[in-house]
Formats: sequence, C-alpha cells, structure tokens
Amino acid sequence: MKRFVLFAAGAFALVLFTSWVVFTWVLLDLLRDSDPETRLDDALFLSMLFDVVIVTSAAAALTWPFYQRIRALQAVAQRQRAGDVSARARFDGSDALAQLAQTLDALADANAQHLENQRALLRAVSHELRTPVARLRFALAELVSAEEGQRAEVRERAEADIDELDGLIDEVLTYVRVGAGGALRETERFDLGEVLAQVVREHAGAAITVRTPEGINLDGEPHLVRRAISNLVRNAVAHAKHRVTVTVDQHEGVVIRVLDDGPGLPAEADARLFLPFVRYDDRPGGTGLGSSIALAIAQRHGGSLGFSRRAPGTGAEFVLRFPSS
Repeated sequence: MKRFVLFAAGAFALVLFTSWVVFTWVLLDLLRDSDPETRLDDALFLSMLFDVVIVTSAAAALTWPFYQRIRALQAVAQRQRAGDVSARARFDGSDALAQLAQTLDALADANAQHLENQRALLRAVSHELRTPVARLRFALAELVSAEEGQRAEVRERAEADIDELDGLIDEVLTYVRVGAGGALRETERFDLGEVLAQVVREHAGAAITVRTPEGINLDGEPHLVRRAISNLVRNAVAHAKHRVTVTVDQHEGVVIRVLDDGPGLPAEADARLFLPFVRYDDRPGGTGLGSSIALAIAQRHGGSLGFSRRAPGTGAEFVLRFPSS
C-alpha cells in the first residue's frame, strides 16, 4: 500500500511538472509570434491536452497491476468452482487486494479442511456401521434355523445391535449438527448447577461426586452444555473403578473438571483423542464420538476441551472450559 501511495504521489508530481514545462514551452517558444490572447488560449489548450494524456497514462499504469491481479483472482475462483480445491491466489503484499486474496485463500483452506473432515467422517461412519450390520445379518440367518429355545437369545442380540446402530446414528447426527462450528441458537442464561444435577440423574447408577459453588451461570444452549458434560461423565463412568468426581471453579472463565479413578490415559494420548471414532481402548458400546461432540459444543460456546497429564493409574481428567457470562 505504501508503494502504491508513493507511486501515485510521484505520478501527480510528474503531471504538475510536465504541465508547467509544456505550458511554458508552448507559451514562450512555439507561439511567440502569435497574438497574445491566442497565444495564451492555445497554450492552455495544449497544456490541458497534454495533462489529459499524462493523467490517462498514469492511471493506466496504476490500475494495470490491479487489473492483472483481479484477473488472476478470477481465474483462481473459476478453478475452485471447477473442483480444484488446491487452487490458491498466493498474493504477497499488504494492499487491499492482497489482503482480500489472502482472506479468500484462508477461506478456501478452511473449506478444503472441512470437506476432508466430512469425507473422513463418512469413511469412519461406514466402517463403524459394518460391524453391527454384519452381526444383524448373521442373527437373521441364525434366527431362521435356530430352535425355539434359542430364538429369544438371538432376538436379544439382534435388539442390542439395533440399539447400537440407533446410538451411533444419534451420535453422528449430533456431531454433524454441532461440529460445523455454527452460531448458537436459542441462547439463554442458565444455572450450571441445575445442568450438573441433570447429568447426575442420567447416570443414577454410578457413584458421582459433584463439587461446585452456587450461583454459577452461563449463557448458551443448556441442552448442549448438558450433552457435553454428560458425554465426559459417561466416558469417566465407563473407565472408573469406583468413583467419578466433577469439580467446577471460576478462574478466567468457568472450568469443569471430570476425573475418574480408573487406569488413566495411555502415554501416547494426544489431541487426536478428540477426533471422531478415535479410541484408546476396546471398550464395547462406545462410538468414539463422545469427546468429539463435547469439544465441538465447547468451541461452539467459545470454550475449549482438553485433558490433564496424570501419573499412570491415577485416572483420567478432562477439563472443559467456558467463558464467563
């Protein structure tokens, strides 16, 4: 941008200087023998004509690089529309057009990543669906040839597979709905203590200790916040030996810690833990989407989700953060 301003200032100074030179030259030399009034009029006319030529040339010189960049940006947009997701403008500089191109490149990068995430999710979903569908197919074949006393057991296994499919579909739909990073809908101010009480009631058969001060309120979608906490608590209950502890405090936001007394996370656990269908154990019944959904809900509310490094055998601790209302 600075270079453009300097170039424009130089062009303006050049126009003024050449205009004065031409006017003086025409007035004193070319029209010296003519009538004074005609001399002045002709000099002014020729000087203005020269000014128009100089200004037009300077304007063309100033706008030509922008025209070329606009055409290049148009070509990139056409390539992207044709399906070339790798097409980028890659403009250098800090002028307005370069900043626009850089913003569009960042948008294209985000769209490409989102598309790849959707493809990965589709591949993972298709893989996860194969197992219960295969068991159902086997159960149907077994049901035809099973004796009367065995049919009840086969039906129970088939119903369990159907429940697993139903849970997987529900988790996938929830992840797709909240994982896109869309804006919050129907936000309201709610008491976090009431949400935690609902989560405890959902896991009535588990030993869950909740430590939270009174009067902590959040702004957002309470049913989604409840879903995020519930997913973390469900994972903690599945891995806990005896008890799950949920602790809430306010320090640069609202911090919710979910700790179990199980074996803890493996040493190789990292941020991939929050990717869809990533598991570090072979626990039956899990979909591998619980922590992914919790992370998406946290980010949807402007928060975050992580885990604390703990010594082996001391349990796993997940930390859910929300901004203060």
